[in-house]
Amino acid sequence: IVDAPIAQVAAWELANMSRESQKEHVEFGGLDRNLKKINDHQDIFHVVYDLSIPKFLPRQFVSMVVWKWDDDKQELTVVYDDVKHTKFPECKEYLRASVTSTCKYKQEADVGGIPQTKVTYTVQVDLGGRIPKWVQNRQGVGTLMYLSKMRERFDRSLELDGKKRGELVEMIRRHDRDAVEYSEEEEEIVAGGLTWFKAFDGL
Repeated sequence: IVDAPIAQVAAWELANMSRESQKEHVEFGGLDRNLKKINDHQDIFHVVYDLSIPKFLPRQFVSMVVWKWDDDKQELTVVYDDVKHTKFPECKEYLRASVTSTCKYKQEADVGGIPQTKVTYTVQVDLGGRIPKWVQNRQGVGTLMYLSKMRERFDRSLELDGKKRGELVEMIRRHDRDAVEYSEEEEEIVAGGLTWFKAFDGL
């Protein structure tokens, strides 16, 4: 669950050439990153990653990115799928790899006046060649951390928690002890707690 409306979260996802995205790309071993816009709902996205393994060629990914709203604009789907494109041909310096991913955004009820978006993310990657399993797993973990980064990017937990605390403050201030009936069990719990104070005071 992300503390933002669908359009805002999806825009962050689709901003593949933003400074933030390019910085993370380099930190993750990225060598090249390009985007060709086809229309207002489709791009061709090209990336190259160094696996940081001696004698292993960098991996090249070329994806068609398509996004689409559902009929009532309560869900938005973004799909990355392998594609061949003349602007990003295969070359001997890289080994062509494969990735298919789908990101679905669903609008949820607001919490404390803050829009909530449920994000579901699936991804399947084939790095090609004879890659050790530990390398595949390492790459997979890095990719799946994407949702954590998205959650942190829009996190408004402090604001939400502050509103909850404010509601509790008002509830406590308005509470009239004499107008509220406490059960016998509740009275015993409070009395027992006060007994502990008396015991410690005696020490």
